Amino acid sequence: MDKLNLVRANPQAYKAKTAPQIAAPEPGQYLAVDGQGGPNEDGGAFQAAVGALYGMGWTLKFLHKAKEQDFQVPPLEAFWSVEGSDDAWLTAPRSAWRWTAVIRLPDFVEEADLDAAREQLAKKGKEGPFDLVELRAIDEGPCVQVLHLGPYADEPATIDRMHDFASEQGFQLRGRHHEVYLSDPQRTKPERLKTILRHAVEPAPS
Repeated sequence: MDKLNLVRANPQAYKAKTAPQIAAPEPGQYLAVDGQGGPNEDGGAFQAAVGALYGMGWTLKFLHKAKEQDFQVPPLEAFWSVEGSDDAWLTAPRSAWRWTAVIRLPDFVEEADLDAAREQLAKKGKEGPFDLVELRAIDEGPCVQVLHLGPYADEPATIDRMHDFASEQGFQLRGRHHEVYLSDPQRTKPERLKTILRHAVEPAPS
């Protein structure tokens, strides 16, 4: 039985260069949880959401493996913004940050599968905000993106460089800031972290 590798199957979504570029990430469906606040603050809502996403993702994987539809669970991603502005979230108080944490899924996963996964997790006594996890289609269209190397705290300079490149290429930002976490921060030194930074764009008015 072949195992579907969603990272290899969607190279525009999971590969980026250290120099900013315009790309077209493949659309897909995702497990998603919405929330507000900093990633390590506000009662741990973001971390709880991440735990729920992975709990659901791995349960769905094994449910479909039993159907000979095995797949690898891909990296965590998140969209960030603040109310009224899509590109000024970094300068706002962390309590105002709005986020959507997501993990990509194969197209063959259906709503009924999420109910089955929640039932499995409940039988195992697992706790978490599993009821908040939704199945959501995401199609960003053209984006500016760059591979950020190093600590998350150093992202602002890379983001500025990405935004400047988009403007130089005749684009303006739209939608929310998007991050793809290629490294596990629990197992990777901060200086070795790899994160794709991305923002959807559209032609700027002439």
